[in-house]
Amino acid sequence: MSEAQLKRERTASAHYKLGISYLYEKPPDTQKAFVEFQNAVKVNSKNQNAYYGLGHIHFTNRDYPEAISFFKKALSIDFTFSEAHNYLGTVYKTQGKFDKAIVEYKKALENSQYATPENPHFNLGLVYMEQQKYDQAAGEFQAVLRIDPEHLRSHYEIGRTYDQMGRTKEAIQSYQKVIHLAPDDLNAHYYLALVYQKDGAKELARDEFKRIISLSPQSPQAEEVKKLIEAEVFK
Repeated sequence: MSEAQLKRERTASAHYKLGISYLYEKPPDTQKAFVEFQNAVKVNSKNQNAYYGLGHIHFTNRDYPEAISFFKKALSIDFTFSEAHNYLGTVYKTQGKFDKAIVEYKKALENSQYATPENPHFNLGLVYMEQQKYDQAAGEFQAVLRIDPEHLRSHYEIGRTYDQMGRTKEAIQSYQKVIHLAPDDLNAHYYLALVYQKDGAKELARDEFKRIISLSPQSPQAEEVKKLIEAEVFK
């Protein structure tokens, strides 16, 4: 590689890193980040990370066609760029294009060097839930938990999956795990109560509802619980 090429790569990398720093500001300065990512690709048209950053900004702005275009540009440079496949899958999922999303998530997982395969596994689980393919959804959430046994959202989503499948005992265990990891999670208490009710454990359901009111009396979950109690749903 020539000295001129090295200089271009260093300059593009500097623009990219500056763009990332703007995204980490509170609140993120997406306009400045966008300019720096554009500068990066002007200097080095092969900087896939900058294209990824541009895709991210377009996605957050709900400009999905442009987001897709930039993620595809990143992948045209490096087809093994798993994060770009994963994010592209999320764009398609957001658009309701589930079959295309599944293809991208699976492509992300083809890279054995991918550092965070739990992300596309989790996203695949969400897509399968949308398609009511509950067995496949459960399999993906289980794959996440084999990588990270304390992945809170996977315990929660697998609880929802088991509930949809009528496997109430397993749903209860999943929600209990969420509460073990995050004792103040109001949604976990709420859905655990509902599954207890389905399982015929009304006393346990009432206990969970009381915990919700105790933890956060003014929360939307507590207001919903009060309505259920007033309607004598759990008597």
